Amino acid sequence: MSTARQTHTEQDIIKVSVQGARHRLPAGQTLSDALTELGLIGTGSQSGGVALAVNQEVVPASEWPQRTLVDGDQIQLFQAIAGG
Repeated sequence: MSTARQTHTEQDIIKVSVQGARHRLPAGQTLSDALTELGLIGTGSQSGGVALAVNQEVVPASEWPQRTLVDGDQIQLFQAIAGG
């Protein structure tokens, strides 16, 4: 019995832009997973004062774990600032 190595084909990879930098990620990855993998947020989907937009639309942190990225998504991060 042979052990198959898991490799990603081009169909398994999506290309996204984060702050203008291009990244290749596994297809089906959520926004939380991608941000954690890229070292932009800590584990556990905690925003840590970060707000973001995907394709110029703000995505609340509560939706990051459910938001699946697709090929061509453009992600922008912003430091959240409290007013008063």
